[in-house]
Amino acid sequence: MKVTELFSLGANEIKNRLPMATAAKFSTQKIEGKSGKSLLAACISRYNCRIIPIAAIIMIICTFMSVLFENVITDGGSAEIAGEVLILFTAVCGVGFGFYFSGKYPSYYPYVFWGLYLISYCIKVTGCIFGATGLSQTAVTIMVFAAVPVFAPAASAFFLGIIPVWYTILCNINDVSGYYPFTVWGLALLGFFISCSMYSLYTARMINSKRIKDDRERMKMSAVMDSRTDLYNRAYGIEKATELLRSGNSIALLLVDIDNFAEYNRIYGTEKADEVLFAVANCVKIISKSKTDIICRYEGDTILVCLTVKADKEAIVLSEEIRSAVRDMKIPFPEASRYRNITATVSAARGMPGDTYDDIYVRAMRSQSVAKRIGGNCIAFKEHTFRPDGEK
Repeated sequence: MKVTELFSLGANEIKNRLPMATAAKFSTQKIEGKSGKSLLAACISRYNCRIIPIAAIIMIICTFMSVLFENVITDGGSAEIAGEVLILFTAVCGVGFGFYFSGKYPSYYPYVFWGLYLISYCIKVTGCIFGATGLSQTAVTIMVFAAVPVFAPAASAFFLGIIPVWYTILCNINDVSGYYPFTVWGLALLGFFISCSMYSLYTARMINSKRIKDDRERMKMSAVMDSRTDLYNRAYGIEKATELLRSGNSIALLLVDIDNFAEYNRIYGTEKADEVLFAVANCVKIISKSKTDIICRYEGDTILVCLTVKADKEAIVLSEEIRSAVRDMKIPFPEASRYRNITATVSAARGMPGDTYDDIYVRAMRSQSVAKRIGGNCIAFKEHTFRPDGEK
């Protein structure tokens, strides 16, 4: 397997192994990708893709109904009656919206909101019947000011109801009988775009809130991640291993050490050495992702693998899988070097009842020292070394 192929495969594996970090990274990219769009486009595409088209259809239906009434009813009261029917129809649709969304939001918000709406409508009708224009203005005043207590604590109710509310308020404020039906068209479109703007502002707040949340999540992950390997850092690894011990689990620690890494770094430089370190880290992650509880970069070129085990064999088998996988990457040393390819030494130690993390780590380090003395490229357990495939 080539190093570049491993990089690619490792990136996909990171998504599965580290879902929190990946979610934070990719969700932020998605939000940033939308930042170039207008707020209205973001609004329509994310939150109210159903509400806006439905509202537009309602506006068109209302307008055609008003035109129909104007043509059918006598000239004396056609425009006034058509306007009242238009307002009533909008109110009924608004109540329907309130009931539809009552399952997602506190139920009393839509009821109180549309109750105020209908009260103002009844006052408006009373003013029309008795010819009292003052009552009509009172109705609008009630609608605007009496609904404020609902708007303030419940932004959701405000945004769900803004389309019919603004439409009705504008129809009441203006004398629709004098400019009908063009005024109705203008008011309908104006109310519609005001509604879009309000929804867009709400959506912008939601997007900003999401961005802030993702930034916090990314900062939280960066505090426990190692930037050179995309593994957890040492402090987090020790913390998780200690938690496993406190929970009564039997754990094993595997120390994966890259053989002759200092010489490779001296010959090729830090940049190339970092690439090798990243490749080996991905290799370890791919091989052991379904069998381990934590993988972290311990220090330098050493990677710590912690897993819960029931028998020594589990730690030994995984150690050999990691060692052989690193060998099969065939990352070459320069011809001038006495080494051919990058290899790794994996030393393991299993915890015993009453052991602390430090006790297990010390035993793993002793096994590693024994393995390094014979040249590396082997696994070590209980200060005994193994090369199951007979390599030198």
